[in-house]
Amino acid sequence: MEHLQNLKIEQQILGLTIANKIYFEKIEDLIKSEHFSITFHQKLFERIMEIRKTTNSEGLIQVFLSQYFNDDERQAIVYMIHGASSLSNIRDYAFSLIELYQKRETSKAVEDFQKAIIEKRYDFATSELLDRISKIDGANQDNAKISTPADTEKEMESETNEDLYLPTGFKKLDGVLNGGLRKGNLTVLGARPAVGKTSWGQQVILNIAKQNKVCLFASLEVNNSQVYDKFVSMNKEIPAWKIFKQKLNQGEMIDYNKSKEELRGSLSNFIFYTDIQQSIRQIELMVKKHTTTRKLDLLVVDYIQIVKREYSKNITEATAIKEITTGLKDIAKKYNIAVLGLAQINREGVNGKEPTMNDLKGSGGIEEDADCIILLHRPVVDNEFTGLSSEGTFRVAKNRWGATRNIKFSFNGEITTFFEDF
Repeated sequence: MEHLQNLKIEQQILGLTIANKIYFEKIEDLIKSEHFSITFHQKLFERIMEIRKTTNSEGLIQVFLSQYFNDDERQAIVYMIHGASSLSNIRDYAFSLIELYQKRETSKAVEDFQKAIIEKRYDFATSELLDRISKIDGANQDNAKISTPADTEKEMESETNEDLYLPTGFKKLDGVLNGGLRKGNLTVLGARPAVGKTSWGQQVILNIAKQNKVCLFASLEVNNSQVYDKFVSMNKEIPAWKIFKQKLNQGEMIDYNKSKEELRGSLSNFIFYTDIQQSIRQIELMVKKHTTTRKLDLLVVDYIQIVKREYSKNITEATAIKEITTGLKDIAKKYNIAVLGLAQINREGVNGKEPTMNDLKGSGGIEEDADCIILLHRPVVDNEFTGLSSEGTFRVAKNRWGATRNIKFSFNGEITTFFEDF
């Protein structure tokens, strides 16, 4: 059953748990030795558990392990330690490991059932199969981790504000949000068309990426080349229309080349984007695939109401949006990342006035699932270009972790960039 095993994941888990006790403590409530697919890995994890639970010495674990394994196995252990990535989310690896174990065991149970159904009574054979599957399902029951106050306090002591919050680069807004976009939470930014929600989302991505945090942008409305051009424009404050029309002066051309160099150089490991139309399930699979090979801090979805419907069944728009926001919330919690969902506001529900949460399309599900809701507003004016003012308001309309407040901003349409007013 080689297709139902992933030796790379097993080696990452083993290497991390040998290298640092903190990683072992993160998965000791989840993993058992039988979850590994080969005997060597099972035996190694048993020894790691035995040593980790009886000694606090980091330096001696490899010495202890060397007593139980031959030269080839010791060499394999060294390879695992050096190949382990500290950027990995080990609990995600643990869940993947358990899922593969469950698939292997279920496949064996079905094979045995096919033999038993010939020799035994139907009810006996099916009862045995269901009993085995029930036990296999029980292997993942620890996903719902039960903690004591002491457990939670210990976890919080090891988690700094840097680990928990991603500063957006808007200082007043970050102050209201207690530090920025919170990991494990869904934040929704709502605005009506042409106000600049996509621009704000990309500006936040750029600001967070410059803090060496990894961002993934699911751009469901704008294609990759347009996303890229906007990043280039924002990064060095170059007028976007000049890039599009190729009318850059000498100084702007220098900045343009520098911006592109940064994006393909120092920022290339921190900004990822896709313009493929996806369902909420496909978005989660994309996140899962991404986190098996690298760290992820922020997912931005542009925008919630055009995420592809999962089913063709006849359901209301409100129900469909509720399924999407619940899915985004689950992604935030499951992968411990910040999720920023951009959302459309009903045109007919605003008519130039400042929007409320009720004006969000499918507002019921969004209000229920979002931990924070920010409404972006620019008043209608007699403007020959957009009909919108260059000044506006971030309205923090819902904040599970703090106050609600209005924050003034200005918007430079040439470089599609927001600035807080001080």
